Formats: sequence, C-alpha cells, structure tokens
Amino acid sequence: MGGKPWHKGHRRGPGLRCAVSLFAPAHRRQHRGGAGAGARTRDRRCARHGNDAPAKTVQDRVSAGLSGHSYRHTHRHGAEYRPHHHCRADRRRRLRHFRLSRHRPNRNGSRAARRAANGASRFCSRRDPRCSNRNRRQGETRMIEFDRITKNYNGRAAVDEVSFTIEPHSIAAIVGTSGSGKTTLLRMVNRLEEPTSGEIRIDGQSILDEPGHELRRRIGYVIQQHGLFPHRTVGENIATVPALLGWPKQRIEARVDELLELFQLEPGAYRDRYPHELSGGQQQRVGVARALAAGPNILLMDEPFGALDPVIRAKAQEDLKAIQRRFRTTILLVTHDMEEAISLGDRIAVMDEGKLLQFGPPAEILARPATEFVERLVGTGERPFRLLSLTDLKTVLQPGDASGEPLPVTASQRDALAELLWSGRRALPVLDEDGRSLGRVTLEKLLHQAERPA
Repeated sequence: MGGKPWHKGHRRGPGLRCAVSLFAPAHRRQHRGGAGAGARTRDRRCARHGNDAPAKTVQDRVSAGLSGHSYRHTHRHGAEYRPHHHCRADRRRRLRHFRLSRHRPNRNGSRAARRAANGASRFCSRRDPRCSNRNRRQGETRMIEFDRITKNYNGRAAVDEVSFTIEPHSIAAIVGTSGSGKTTLLRMVNRLEEPTSGEIRIDGQSILDEPGHELRRRIGYVIQQHGLFPHRTVGENIATVPALLGWPKQRIEARVDELLELFQLEPGAYRDRYPHELSGGQQQRVGVARALAAGPNILLMDEPFGALDPVIRAKAQEDLKAIQRRFRTTILLVTHDMEEAISLGDRIAVMDEGKLLQFGPPAEILARPATEFVERLVGTGERPFRLLSLTDLKTVLQPGDASGEPLPVTASQRDALAELLWSGRRALPVLDEDGRSLGRVTLEKLLHQAERPA
C-alpha cells in the first residue's frame, strides 16, 4: 500500500529512537474497558504506564541474542512489531529473566518498564569467584554436612539442631513419619527453604556463599509427582538445566539421548512425546533423567517412588542403585517407608518432631535402635527379615551339593530363606555369575543369621 506511514515511529531507518521491552504483552488491551480498536494503531515503542525510563540498549541486545533472533525494534520489521498487521507482537517463545553481571535491577516505574530494564542476561565470568563451584571438575567429591541446622515456623521448630554428615558417593535416606521435618531438611540443602540457624556445607563451603538459583542448577532435584513441564516434550524437559547453563545444542541432544537410553526409553520413540503420553513409571524416569541431565554430583529426592505401584517401584529402586553406582552421585533421599530406606540407603537418618533420633548404617539401626520410637519404626516382627535383606549369599556359603532350583550368589539372604521355606528344602545350590557351582546355602545357617545380635 502506498501513502504515508501511520505514524512517524513506524518509518524504518537507521538509529534507535526508543528502546522497547522485549517482553511486551502480545496484542491485548492494556486496561479493562479501555481503548478499543483504535488503540491497535498506536505506537507501541515505549511502556504505557507513566513516564518510565527505557531499558538499556546493551541489555536489549543481550536478551535479543539469547532469544535466537536479531536485534530489532518497533521501527523495523522484526520480533516486536510487524507493520500493517494490527501491531501484533511476535508470539515466538523466548528465553526470559537473564541479567548482565553486576547489573542492578530497576525497581522504579511500572511493571512493564521494570521487566524491560531487568530482563537482560546476567553472565557470570569464569574468573568470578562466585562461579568457582560451577566450574568444579565432575570427578570432585561432594560431602554434605548438617551443622546444628534449625528451621522455625511461627515459633515452632520444624527442624531442631540437626547434625550429621553424608559421605561422598553414597546414598543417605531420611525416614520418619509425616511432620517429622524430613522434607524441610531436604529442601534446605538447595535453599528452597532457608535455615533459621546453623549451617549446611558442601565440600566444606557454606551453601549461603552463592546465590540460591546458581546452587540449584548444580544440584539435581526429584519430587514425588515428577514435576515435568506439561507443555514441553520429554526431550525439552530433560534439556532444561543444560539449556540454562548454555550448553551447545549438539551436546544437549547427545545428553538427552544418552539418558533416555540409560532409562530404557528409546530416544526415537520418546524424545518428542509429552508427559501426559507416558505412564506413571515412565514419567518418574524422565523426572530423574532431567535431574541428572547436567551431571550434578548431588541428587535430592523427595518421596520419588511414593506414587508408583509395588512392581514398578521395586524396578525403579534397582535402577536408581545402578545409576548411582555408574555416576557415583551423592544422593539424599526422603521416604516414609523404612523398607525403602533399608533397601537404598548406605546410611539412614531417623527423624521425629524435627529431631534426629539416630543416624547410621541400616544394620546398626535394625540391630540396635536408639529409642523406642526407632524400634517401632523398624518393626519388631520385620527386623529379622530386613537384616537378611542387607546381605547376599557369599557370607553364608557352605561346601557341598544340594538339589533343587539353584540360587544366584547375588541373591539376598532373605530371598534365599523365602525360597527354602516355600520349597520345603533344607538346602539349595548356589551358582556364580557364570553358572558354576559355589556350594550350597542351608536353612539352619540362615536362621542363625537372623537371630538378634548380642
């Protein structure tokens, strides 16, 4: 169409006339019951609420570059304005909330202007000491120390001076009844909850020495309901943290496929699916894969298998132990199920009413519970069987032959006892991984193992 442009600001020409918000609202009325169709033809170069300072040009350039499109303004064909199309903004998704290093947020003016001024990227230099943790070698150890950590709510202690240490490359389980403070304790590690007093240290460094959002990017986190983004595909969900960390696209794609294969989800079949197209077990596996995507040395898990049925849950627990051995990840897991804590944990922390009652290996807690509450929690009738479930058959092997269905040497003593009782036999043969005979296991030996320690 010929003729004069609608407004002088619509002419395209060199130079910048007014910086605009890269995150301006996509075409909609600014006020309920306000301007109608005529408002669509207004110049939308600046924020409309009052006399607000424009965003800095450098921040606009950074944000535009991060969002994957060229640096454009309303007087050019591009991201924010398309002439003769009713001033509609480009609805293409863009990354948000990046800030330049040392940039101080603009807290003056309207909400639109503050978003415009504060929406630029905040990059952290590799020489910046605040980034030292992010640039650690993947092989370095992680050790979590709780030093008299306390969290109060309305004058009541949800966590009361808890102290213990989690060794690197181990699984620690926090177990207790509802309201015992176990989830609050877990959420203080990645600063989703801030402690009232005390200190949590990772490798000897306080978690308060760096911003919470940077801490959370290097700690994996899995919750019971998986927490997947419903509008993102499986691949996009897994890629969330690597994308925030600025990984190259090819590296992200390779990592996504690696984790899908690790969790027995064919990449070609599952990468482009959405969470609602997966079963509960598959959703949980994707949730764990997302938590491991950036290679964190610490993984926090809050009731991760609570919503799964018993068969899938047992398989998920075995998968977790295999993955932990492969990646040597330090895992802190919250559960209300003592059976799960015994099965997964190298150490168990038992909590009640915000206090730590006992912390130690599963065998120690089963054999010598510190309090009457711990004894009830481990279950008096279940204790002999839970003790047998901790050890394989290597320690109870005896020379000689036996008839019946052979047992693998990796089977637990509990499984062997169950098979002996079910088959009505006094002994069963035991084979190694190559199918060679190692000896036999007898009912008498297993019953002796299940006796209460002196």
